[in-house]
Amino acid sequence: MQQLNASIVDIAKQTKDNANMAGRAAMLTSDIKTNAVKGNQQMGEMMNAVKDISASSQNISNSIRNRRGQ
Repeated sequence: MQQLNASIVDIAKQTKDNANMAGRAAMLTSDIKTNAVKGNQQMGEMMNAVKDISASSQNISNSIRNRRGQ
């Protein structure tokens, strides 16, 4: 009877530990998702900035060519 009781206590402890670890894993997964979304938004902002820089560079280049042609 004592051995059975000890086994039940061990199983209950392991179950509790597993539940705690599952909760931590869920929180980490949520953090990863949040960071991935944020990283994706930042990448989009960076791509837009690169496009703007490229367009500005093209405008400067065109202005220089036009002034040389005058």
